[in-house]
Amino acid sequence: ARCRGLIVPVPILLVTGFLGAGKTTVVNHLLAHAEGRRIAAVVNDFGAINIDAELIVGASDGVVSLSNGCICCSLEGDLLRTLAALLRRDPRPEFIVIETSGVADPADIVRNLMDPLIWREAPLETVLCVVDATTTEEALNDALLRSQLRSADVVALSKVDLVDAAGRAALRDTLRVLRPATVVVDVLHGEVPAALLFPVDVDRMPAPREVGPRRPAADRFETLSWTSEHPLSLPRLQQAIGRLAPKLARAKG
Repeated sequence: ARCRGLIVPVPILLVTGFLGAGKTTVVNHLLAHAEGRRIAAVVNDFGAINIDAELIVGASDGVVSLSNGCICCSLEGDLLRTLAALLRRDPRPEFIVIETSGVADPADIVRNLMDPLIWREAPLETVLCVVDATTTEEALNDALLRSQLRSADVVALSKVDLVDAAGRAALRDTLRVLRPATVVVDVLHGEVPAALLFPVDVDRMPAPREVGPRRPAADRFETLSWTSEHPLSLPRLQQAIGRLAPKLARAKG
């Protein structure tokens, strides 16, 4: 990624969206259909065990895990150090994809990515928000989800096969009110067109984004990670999950 002694910028794609929306599926599709692009992925999970990083296709040197915290607050220094390390790799990546935790406020991450040293070498190109198509209009009133939508250049409606045409049209109308300039696409199996996400002209620098004042962090979520050294009884595990389910926003393993 060097030309005539000059450093060619490495565009960043920021993937945001609420818990369970389908962000990892989208990132998997992008990596599995890279079409020759050298893409590095940074995956942030809220828990101590980064399940999402393990689910990424070919998880290896190209995938960096940031776990046990949220990169919009407690891990923001780790994110900037990780990006700096990726930019020192040889060969250098051509694109960087950052998958945020479902509880991350992308406005704070965008603010961090406006750091002049990072921006010069890895400018933020696109913010993609993945939205579950079954999301109700009432759920869209959630402040965190609204912040994720307000930051988006592209909204990908996932799980569209679970909603009829009228339901999808109603959700699209609501999204256009919340974020009129955003491109909204229906997505099955994470298949977001790469042309919407990656620049055609790699030498073009995107414009810096305006960022508002930092908002105080709200501890709305907590996480518990558990590992067993022994085989589990599936019926007993299902019973335990059933008891926890009313209080869970997300469970994975």
